[in-house]
Amino acid sequence: MTESLPSVYDESEEPYIDKEAQFYISSSQDNELKRSFRQLNFNDSVTIRLKHYSYFYYFFDRRSAWITISFLDVTGAYVAAFMIVPGDAELFHDYSFKVKTEECINQVTDITGFKHSIVKTYYVEAVLEMPPETARIPGNWRIVRPIQIGYKIIVRYYPAVKSIINIRLTDKNEIAALNVIIDYTTGILYTRRVWLDDENKQCVNFGSTQQFTTQMLGKVEIGVFSHQYKVAMGMNEIRSNNMKECMVYGHHLSPYDIQQTVFDSTDKTTVFYAYYIEPV
Repeated sequence: MTESLPSVYDESEEPYIDKEAQFYISSSQDNELKRSFRQLNFNDSVTIRLKHYSYFYYFFDRRSAWITISFLDVTGAYVAAFMIVPGDAELFHDYSFKVKTEECINQVTDITGFKHSIVKTYYVEAVLEMPPETARIPGNWRIVRPIQIGYKIIVRYYPAVKSIINIRLTDKNEIAALNVIIDYTTGILYTRRVWLDDENKQCVNFGSTQQFTTQMLGKVEIGVFSHQYKVAMGMNEIRSNNMKECMVYGHHLSPYDIQQTVFDSTDKTTVFYAYYIEPV
């Protein structure tokens, strides 16, 4: 499996993928091949990693080559589609942005599969993946699961534009122990121990990285220890092991009291799309 598409398959993602919902796409496959996965829910996510080597185009029309991923309901009927146009380096949601997007939002839970179409684009390699259903962050942006000592929570998100993201570790009554603030207006990740810090403390400066200068998917990890927290942020989603981190010393709550993780953002188009709790 990993040998067939080495350029798009990321082995570091192996623990976080639903193996029943991992599909490979290539130029050698038949167009319109239909494949099924579990029914989507709101705040579910689908990841597509894709590359191609060349495409055909007319001098006066660079949109003569394209790659389309169409999402289908249980009957095989079309729900929504995304079109990648290599010649224009553009990604379209159908041909009409507003009307189709509104319809798609209401039909997300109808999606149970997909098909692809490759036109005049050569040596395409792609993988479509979904995280396990247990990794889905609820639509109310609240995870009710304890984080034990020696464990960390990994959060995957899309920050939108110039957003300020707040991740709070709280007890069962939502009394916060630690705030992690990811500021995409300044390129600084701050931390604040509630009741112990008078102001936000700088943890990571990511202002000169791709995570700040381009709209990339983000990853942050928060580890809980007996006397401190460890906060780490991914600098480049393409190289997911490229992290910057800091230690935050001192708790005002017992570390055994971390029962919830609550999210917020100044931009409500921010997407928190997956989380994992695992040993540090």
